[in-house]
Amino acid sequence: MRLLIRLIPLSEPASLPLDNYPFASLIYRSVWMAAPDYAEFLHEEGYPAQEQSQRNEQELGLREHKRFKFFVFSRIEQPGKRVANGRQWLKPRPLEWQVASPIDEQMELLAAGLIAQGVVSIGDNQGVTDFGVSEIIELPVPRISSKMGFRTLSPLFVAVDETREDGSRTKQHLRAEDSRFGERVRMNLLRKYRALTGSDPEDGDLEFKFEGEPKPQLVQYKGTHHHSYLGRFIVSGSKELIRLGWECGFGEANSKGFGMAECLY
Repeated sequence: MRLLIRLIPLSEPASLPLDNYPFASLIYRSVWMAAPDYAEFLHEEGYPAQEQSQRNEQELGLREHKRFKFFVFSRIEQPGKRVANGRQWLKPRPLEWQVASPIDEQMELLAAGLIAQGVVSIGDNQGVTDFGVSEIIELPVPRISSKMGFRTLSPLFVAVDETREDGSRTKQHLRAEDSRFGERVRMNLLRKYRALTGSDPEDGDLEFKFEGEPKPQLVQYKGTHHHSYLGRFIVSGSKELIRLGWECGFGEANSKGFGMAECLY
């Protein structure tokens, strides 16, 4: 389920952080308003990956004990919004925000929590803005085919875990031109599918490629920078994996605000 959420700034000037963390916090907080136990499970635990071959996963640089939250969110969209002095400065008009999950109940709880609050606060230690919850709309699922074009609504992020000579682990953020990028997108969707369903899809093949040159983005989550990309891309192969990508994001760190995309064709 994908929700389009319209929020109205209640103060002026209104601003938002560039860091994604306050937006993820709003999701957890709103789900907690409707179902505290589930919100605690989602935040503290999440859904464990069902690995088929630990050795193969390690060779691909995938993290052991990976857990998924199964939601993704977009950037804030508002005509006239500008970025200056490390913040997003808003106009006194409604803004749009999308949140999605393959678990319908999760989005129903989010909507219920937002409605119960009526007014929500988003911000950081540099400033907080109150917003009225104006409208929540469920968006239709696009017609899924074996080849589709998408546009990112939040930057796409992919990384691999590597072991240093001293045995310590480090995360390498992959560049778009890295030959491992597309395969990482596919493997991540496979892992999410297994965690969600407990089985493999009928077709596990997926080809990912950017259409043209993607735009690099350095995006923060709790102060940690992620090398990510905005742009258009094409995916072909498994309809099940393509739909899952639309539902909970392509690439990694979806619950941190990475990898939401809208269908172009």
